[in-house]
Amino acid sequence: MIMRAVSENKLSLDDKVNKFYPNVLNGQNISVLSLLEMTSGLDPAGPMEMCRIIMTMPMRKR
Repeated sequence: MIMRAVSENKLSLDDKVNKFYPNVLNGQNISVLSLLEMTSGLDPAGPMEMCRIIMTMPMRKR
């Protein structure tokens, strides 16, 4: 899902998570790429669970 959004220019791998979801803890320091690489440091749910949560949340307009 994320790579489709990237290919459709809806987001960039360098975008910070808080750009779309301002309530994610430390979202200003977490990039979309770090979610995909599982290096975001999000815990306890883990990056893939957070990625699933983020992709199913209604997106705030940029």
